[in-house]
Amino acid sequence: MTSGGERRAWRHAFQSAGSSQLTSRSGSVSAAVMARLAVARALVRGGRPPAPGPASTGACAAAAGVWRGRAASRRDLINRLLWDEAAGLYYDYNFRTRRLRRYDFATTFYPLWAGIATPAQAARVRASLANFEAPGGLLTSTTATGNQWDAPFGWAPLQMIAVAGLRRYRYVEDADRLARKFVSLVIQEFDAHGIIVEKYDMQKRTSDIAAGIKFGYSANQAGFGWTNAAVLELLAGMGTGGSPKAPSAVESRVRR
Repeated sequence: MTSGGERRAWRHAFQSAGSSQLTSRSGSVSAAVMARLAVARALVRGGRPPAPGPASTGACAAAAGVWRGRAASRRDLINRLLWDEAAGLYYDYNFRTRRLRRYDFATTFYPLWAGIATPAQAARVRASLANFEAPGGLLTSTTATGNQWDAPFGWAPLQMIAVAGLRRYRYVEDADRLARKFVSLVIQEFDAHGIIVEKYDMQKRTSDIAAGIKFGYSANQAGFGWTNAAVLELLAGMGTGGSPKAPSAVESRVRR
């Protein structure tokens, strides 16, 4: 009999392998899946993962090659379909109309965070920073509509991703400045109210956002996990410089 934890680990191993990799052409379970299941079972039982044999090592290498190819293809599609050379920004793409939706949004920094922008594209995105930057950090968009996902509001994950993206392309001063702005805002509001919240007004540097939100929910949830985590990550990254290949502060701590 397997425990509930073992069953969940097995299920996750199958799901993470992908349905196309579950069986070989002969109908037997593939070596890649068997390797995943062996690791999952050993970890759930508190043991050590088995040493990879030649078959599992070869299967993992082949799978890695497949995923590297998919990553390269996705990078090329993003830079072809989502990049606007005239604006120097990444936009959403409408698959039905096959056109860009030209709405300036902080997600334009995501390709920098992922490392898929070219240096020239990263420089263009960085040049737009003045349109997004506010006293409290990075605005969600450059348009004020009353929607919680627009200006003047800001959200912790977007701060973290933009800062990491700028740092990755060595715009260290910009990254540190944005990080300081947001961290100082969170600390200021914590000192005033004793809580850390979900979102902030980046223009007014306040967590009192109810009056300005007409669309979405105006409540500001307290004790919000992603704000807590983003502040720790931003604090850990400040003053560390930047490297395209350097792991994030969180990754470094996990590896230790």
